[in-house]
Amino acid sequence: MGIYHDPRWNEILGTRAVTASAPPPRVENVRALGYRSVAEMQKDWDKTVAAMNWNAAHQSARKLITEYYEDCRQLRIAINRKMFKADSIQEDAVDRTFNALSFMKTAIETAKDMEELGQAHESYLKTAACKLDHLCDPLLAEYEAYLDELKRKELIEASQQKLTAFRLGGNAQLRKVALGTSARYDSNGQPICHMVCVAVDMKTGATESGRAGHGLTRTALENRFGFSLPTTAANSFTVSNPYNCAELDALYQLMGKNVGVDIKQVYFASMMPGGSFTIPPCANCQRWIKDNGAKAARFNC
Repeated sequence: MGIYHDPRWNEILGTRAVTASAPPPRVENVRALGYRSVAEMQKDWDKTVAAMNWNAAHQSARKLITEYYEDCRQLRIAINRKMFKADSIQEDAVDRTFNALSFMKTAIETAKDMEELGQAHESYLKTAACKLDHLCDPLLAEYEAYLDELKRKELIEASQQKLTAFRLGGNAQLRKVALGTSARYDSNGQPICHMVCVAVDMKTGATESGRAGHGLTRTALENRFGFSLPTTAANSFTVSNPYNCAELDALYQLMGKNVGVDIKQVYFASMMPGGSFTIPPCANCQRWIKDNGAKAARFNC
């Protein structure tokens, strides 16, 4: 909080070179512009440049004091609210610094010229706060670290809330798909296990559905996915076609309709047609889902 020794004061209080928008008028144009002589014109020109210098310096000084004032104000609030620990000596140092900065801020904002701006700067040197920087600086650093950690936790919480919303949205979409899908039966009238699935891109929230019995070949699936599927079935009743699952169809549709889908950020939720609760993926799908870092409902990868 060493505002008095901040190097930016050197530029603010020093001679500032401000480039004018145009050079002084030529001598032959002096009288046409209402001046009686070149000297009078130059004097007025110097006055204009000085005003430009003052406006720039004043604006920079106000910005500088506001920066220190706000840091100290927020620190003071945090201490008063016991957001982190500070001893009585540190609390007193922050209070004194805040009062000194408040006085300096008013002096800078009401300054009319460079002389008054310089006086506002020197006024801080006469306060006890100028000698308390060694107490306030470590406390400010601790406060900034506290804010960074708080922001990190808030980002994590927001991310978790977003992921939860995406999962809930995927489950809701699955329920809608399941209710709108009719069961299939074999020639003997027995129901065939034709699962439906929704794949969710947990980065964007995009969803696509798929159904078992899609008929896509292993080659077509692998070409779109960019990774290999298991070459053998995980159990005897899927030997005929271990690549016919709803999860594969859902992922195929998701990657086909959305650019840049990362399998590691995909969540699968599966259900029987007309069903009311999610079920885990089959043993075949569990292998490639786990191997590629994806997630699925009711399946602990």
